[in-house]
Amino acid sequence: AEFVHKVTPLSMKITGLGLGFMIFESYAAVFNGIKFNNFDMNLIAHHVLGLWIMGPALITKQCQMLTSLLMATEISAPFTAIGWYLTKCGKRLDIAWFVNQFLLLVVWVVIRFGADARHFYYIYQSLPYLLTEAKLYSSMPAIVLGAPILALYFNPLWMKMKTKQFTRTLQQRRSAKKDD
Repeated sequence: AEFVHKVTPLSMKITGLGLGFMIFESYAAVFNGIKFNNFDMNLIAHHVLGLWIMGPALITKQCQMLTSLLMATEISAPFTAIGWYLTKCGKRLDIAWFVNQFLLLVVWVVIRFGADARHFYYIYQSLPYLLTEAKLYSSMPAIVLGAPILALYFNPLWMKMKTKQFTRTLQQRRSAKKDD
């Protein structure tokens, strides 16, 4: 169960960064929900799961290979934020929005789905240890339960939503060009 116990200075930093990121994103999701009267409960649940995973991993110094892997999936966050800002600025039909969204989809498929596959491999590989020796106070329950929820529910849901958004906007842009 190397992935459970291996801790490095870098994994400590990444897990600490991950915890801070999840705190910030949780706050931003609730703040924007209040400000724009638009609560995205899936987004809030996603960040609560992230807090549940990152917090115990940092405190118990366990599962930091997995928390580092999970943080790699958040590389898509800047693309999501840029797309949101471009949309709010009325630039949704601009080429910059399309390039950003295309890169978001590529990153999503390669990084998120790739990390999910690797994550499931680590869990499967260590299942005997997880079922017999892992402590409930550790980050193991969060990793074993929370990460599959992220991978099997949230990631496909958001990928479908972002793909629909991309194709719908592409059709709008084509229609606007025909009208010119």
